[in-house]
Amino acid sequence: MTVLKTAVTTALLAFSAIAFSAEPVAIDKVKTGLLSATETYSIYSVSCSDESTAAIAAMNRGTRWCVAEASQLDCFSDRENAAVKACSSTLMASNG
Repeated sequence: MTVLKTAVTTALLAFSAIAFSAEPVAIDKVKTGLLSATETYSIYSVSCSDESTAAIAAMNRGTRWCVAEASQLDCFSDRENAAVKACSSTLMASNG
């Protein structure tokens, strides 16, 4: 019974963190640079609904949008999904 209670509590905590996470409200380009002679990247600042900011990167001419989390890149095919991940990530978001 204790294991079941722990599992349910963990699931509820995870759900509430997702349900009440910040949402992106604005995405602004900050910087563009070169990865190689033919490949560029762009860094974007994401303003979140909880007044925090986060960063996402566009690579491969905007076909790959990435968020850095725990020294890894979590990449998406569209900007909005990357921005949502950035705002919901406690490792990326910072009050500004």
